[in-house]
Amino acid sequence: MNSQSSALQLSNLEQRQLVTPVVVQAVILCVMMIAFALGLPAPIESRLTNAGIALAGIVYTLFHYYILLPNFSTNRIVWWLVALINSAAIGLLLWLDPIQPWAFAFFLALLTTSGSVILTGRWPTYVFAVIISIAQWVLARPLFPWIDYVPLQYLVFPLAAAVITETAMLTRRSIARQVNRLELLSRVTGSLVSSLEIQEVIELVCNAIQQAMKADTYYVGLFRPPDSLYMALLYDEGEFFPKTTVSISNTLAGHVVRTAKPLHLNDVPREHQKLNLPLFIVGKPRTSLSWMGAPLISGGTVLGIIAVASYERNAFTKEDMDLLINLSNQAAMAIDNANHHEEVERRSRLDSLTGCLNHGVFIKALDEKIQECLKKNQPISVIMLDIDLFKKYNDMHGHLVGDQVLVMITETIRRHIKSTDLVGRWGGEEFVIALPNATGEEAVRVARRLQKSVGQIYLTDRSGTVISAPTISQGIAMCPLEASDAYSLIDLADQRLYRAKARGRNQVEPQENYWEEQLVSLPEQAHIRQP
Repeated sequence: MNSQSSALQLSNLEQRQLVTPVVVQAVILCVMMIAFALGLPAPIESRLTNAGIALAGIVYTLFHYYILLPNFSTNRIVWWLVALINSAAIGLLLWLDPIQPWAFAFFLALLTTSGSVILTGRWPTYVFAVIISIAQWVLARPLFPWIDYVPLQYLVFPLAAAVITETAMLTRRSIARQVNRLELLSRVTGSLVSSLEIQEVIELVCNAIQQAMKADTYYVGLFRPPDSLYMALLYDEGEFFPKTTVSISNTLAGHVVRTAKPLHLNDVPREHQKLNLPLFIVGKPRTSLSWMGAPLISGGTVLGIIAVASYERNAFTKEDMDLLINLSNQAAMAIDNANHHEEVERRSRLDSLTGCLNHGVFIKALDEKIQECLKKNQPISVIMLDIDLFKKYNDMHGHLVGDQVLVMITETIRRHIKSTDLVGRWGGEEFVIALPNATGEEAVRVARRLQKSVGQIYLTDRSGTVISAPTISQGIAMCPLEASDAYSLIDLADQRLYRAKARGRNQVEPQENYWEEQLVSLPEQAHIRQP
C-alpha cells in the first residue's frame, strides 16, 4: 500500500482527527514565540517583527485546519501545492532571520512535516523536507549553530523529517488497513444478512478473503458428521478446485471443528507437531507454511470451518485472525439462516403428509421435464393413480388408518421409480407420477409393478386386526406422441384413469397392446428404460 492509496482510504474527518494534535502543538509553539518576542530586551521593531511572524504562523495554521482541511481534496495537485506553500512559509521564516530561539524554526518545521505526511502522504512531504534543507544551506541558516561540525548542522532536520515521515506512514497504513477491514466487514455483514442461499454466502466470504488477506489458499468447508468436510469452496494459488468431500480425522480442520476454537499457526511444519497431527494437504501438492482456521458456529453447533493459508511463514497477523473470526461468525449465522430458509422452501413444495410434491410444484417440475425431454428427442410418460374405494378406510377404520394407507402407497411408489422421476399428490387419494425418458409401454410395466406391490401392503387397524390391502387404478399418457404440454398430458392420463375405474377398478389403462400399436408411428427410441 503506497502513500497515495492510504490517503484515499482516510476520510476528511479521520484526517482532521489525526492532524489535530499537530495543529494544537503548532499554535502553542507560536504563542510561546509571541511571549518570547515581546519579552526580549531588543528594539520594539524587532520584537514586533518576531511577534508578527509567530502570529502569522497561528493564522496560517488555523487557516489550514478550519478552511483548507474540511475541503481537502484527494487530488494530487492539491497535495503538491500544499507542500510547496508549507516550504515557502518555513523558507520565509529562515530568510527573515528573526531573533528567536534555535528550537523555534526546528520544531515548527518538524510539526509541519508531521501535518504534511498525514494530509499529503510520503512524497510531497519529502519534497518539503528537501526544500527546507536546501534553504538552510543556501541561506546559511543552520538550525543548530552550536554544532561545530558544519555538515551535521544541515543533516539533523532531513534525518528527523525522514524518521517522522516513515513512522507516520506506518501508522497511517495500519489505521487505513483497519478502517478498510471494518468497512469490508460491515459491507459483507450487510450482504450476508440478506443472503438466503448458501452458495451466495460462500461467494461473499470468498470475496472478503480476497480483498482483506494475502492468502495463497483458502477454503470453506461444511461439516458432515461424523468426520467429513464438504469443501464447498477450495482455492489454491489462482485455481478453484471442484467441490468434494474429505475426511478431517486427525487434521488441522478437524482440530478446529472438534474443539470449536480458532487456530493460528505461523510455522505449520514446526507447530503442527505440538498438536500431534499429521500434515494433510488439500488443493495443490504443496505444504502451506502459515495457516489459520475459524469454526462456523451457530446456536452452539459447529457448521464447518473457514481456513486460509500461505506458502510463507508468519504471513498472517493477529488482526488477520480477528477478521477471520468475525467473518466466520457472520457467515455461520448466514449459513444457518440459509439452511432454515432452504428447509422451509423444501417443505412448502411438499405435501405435509406424504412428502410428495404438491399440486403446483409438480406442474412446474413436469413442464421443465417435458421441455428437457423434447430438446433431447426423448419421451416422457405420466401415470395418474387413484386409490380405489379409499373413503371406506376413513369411514370404517378412522382417518389415521387412511393416512397410513396414503403414506405406505407413497413409499411403494418411491421404491419403483428412479430418483430423477417425479411423484406428486394430486388430490385427496390421487397421485401423479412423471417418468422422463420412458415410453408408454415402459410406463405400463411400472404401473403393473405398483399394482402388484400395493396389493401386498400389510395393514392393521388400531386393535391390530389385519385390514385388506388397497387396490389402485391407473391411467397413462405419453409425450410427445399424445400431448406436448403438462396440462394436456395430465388431463389425458386422468381421463384414462376414470376409464380404468369404469372397467372395475384395480386396472391399468391403456393396456400394453395399445402402446405396441402406437409405437409403430414413433421414431425408434435410442434407449430402453430398465425395470
